[in-house]
Amino acid sequence: MIELSQKIISLIESSRFLVTRVTNSTMIFTYFVVGKMIVEELQAGEYRAEYGTKLLKKVSEDLNIKLGRGYSVDNLENMRKFYVAYFQQFTISESNSRILYNDSNSETISRNYENQYLSWSHYLVLTKIDNKAERYFYEIESLKNNWNLTELKR
Repeated sequence: MIELSQKIISLIESSRFLVTRVTNSTMIFTYFVVGKMIVEELQAGEYRAEYGTKLLKKVSEDLNIKLGRGYSVDNLENMRKFYVAYFQQFTISESNSRILYNDSNSETISRNYENQYLSWSHYLVLTKIDNKAERYFYEIESLKNNWNLTELKR
């Protein structure tokens, strides 16, 4: 293989990796903010299970009509759990929020450790761990050791 071909291949592979990473981190940010919005809405009004269930069902229906499948009540509840589990580990960055959410009053999130993110599936597994220290341990181990989902579940 000639040197030019190898340089182009390397550039394209790096770009693909970067696109995947940016897409993943944007999805994580977005789901975190959706979870925050759900928590704030539920706590600002009547905090009854019936109210929360009706609210999430209505939001789910609206999102599925406008955005397509993928926004079930269970998925919205996962986003809420993600926010509740991780709100203390995220910091707020006002400047990026204007770009990402096109809203001068919204907030975007950036991780405290080197902007490394696991996949949404990793976070779904981690949010099932109630003990914060244990959850943090497995998150850090997953990041340091580049664990895939199967390795994390083990």
